[in-house]
Amino acid sequence: MVGVLVLALAYYYVQAARKEPKEFFPFTVPVRAAVFVVFAAFVLLKLAPPTLIVFGVVDLAGAIWTQLLLGS
Repeated sequence: MVGVLVLALAYYYVQAARKEPKEFFPFTVPVRAAVFVVFAAFVLLKLAPPTLIVFGVVDLAGAIWTQLLLGS
């Protein structure tokens, strides 16, 4: 079930990237930053392996990069 949800979200992101709806991009920044926080919490609570932090850091870096490119 999670795989289907991930595929659906991936489809949305690919279509958004093709159309470049600039209004959409700022909405992704806080959510992607929150992913890092949640992943870190899972690791600290020993609910997930420490390698999950790597994925969170990558997403956080992408969120910061997006925010910088948006100019605010």
